Amino acid sequence: MKKFLMIATIGALLGCFVATPAPAADVTLKAGHNNTVTMPYHLGMVRFKERLAALTNNKGEIKIYPNAQLGDELAMLKQVLTDTLDIMVTAGSTLTRYVPDVQVFTLPFLFDSPAHLDAAVRNPQVSAALSKSAGPKGFRVISLFTAGVRHVLNSKKPLFAMSDLKGMKIRVMPNPVHVAAFRAFGANPTPIDYGELYGSLQTGVVDGAEAANSNYYGKKFYEVAGYWAQVGWLNIVAPVVMSEKKFQSLSKSMQDAILEAGIEAGEYQRQLYTQADVVNFQNLLEAGVKVTYMDPTPFRAASKKVYDKFVKTDTQKALLAAIKATK
Repeated sequence: MKKFLMIATIGALLGCFVATPAPAADVTLKAGHNNTVTMPYHLGMVRFKERLAALTNNKGEIKIYPNAQLGDELAMLKQVLTDTLDIMVTAGSTLTRYVPDVQVFTLPFLFDSPAHLDAAVRNPQVSAALSKSAGPKGFRVISLFTAGVRHVLNSKKPLFAMSDLKGMKIRVMPNPVHVAAFRAFGANPTPIDYGELYGSLQTGVVDGAEAANSNYYGKKFYEVAGYWAQVGWLNIVAPVVMSEKKFQSLSKSMQDAILEAGIEAGEYQRQLYTQADVVNFQNLLEAGVKVTYMDPTPFRAASKKVYDKFVKTDTQKALLAAIKATK
């Protein structure tokens, strides 16, 4: 992890400093996210900034505000809608408050692997469905970042099968799809605030949580919950969204450059996160975490009822079909 943080920090710093004065940009876009400058969200946005400048001969500039400087994700989404913020990175779960069809991206076992996610993002049918849903709600989806493949941590016992989750209080994000998923898995899903998770694990308010290698290690949850069950129930998608009104106000050449830079930034960020995941898993092993592997087959079977409940609209069905058909 130290090695990754060092590389990430250097990358962030290189992205923030310019050796020679640049000409004034014709278009300056304000962008926000809630990660620190060493994390893949920020490094992905730095790549976005660099590529937009290169593609527009410095006529397009992005000013990045990391670490929730502009508020939490919900606050930033409201700012995008009121034209006080141009671009932000948000969890798909948060965006569903405004764009319900995005909840397809929060379904369990949607992607078979990070490579499947990459392929789906490149599928024009997926992009078209997203634009159809998000545009009328005031958003343009520029790119799709990731926040990692999710597994299950707990403080009580090693988990070997889905049946071991029965009755366990598992912290999930306050997302109806995630609550329904863990209920289908036999657990007692508990959507508490993320900032309270460490203390809740320590005091037994919850028995465990779902998480990725990165935040399990980075937030030191392993100190109070040392069992780590690999199942890969979710690959979190984090859309990079822009104000549709702002996007439409720009020239066609600037729009094209933003979309191209966004695609490149997304590919870079997802690759970076996958690499970081490998490093953080090794860090967890070195920290003494007890790792087990659960068979995903029963989880996938239990997830069918979640799909039946939440995939309702024609757009959701089309989006799901396009993702599943992507190889």
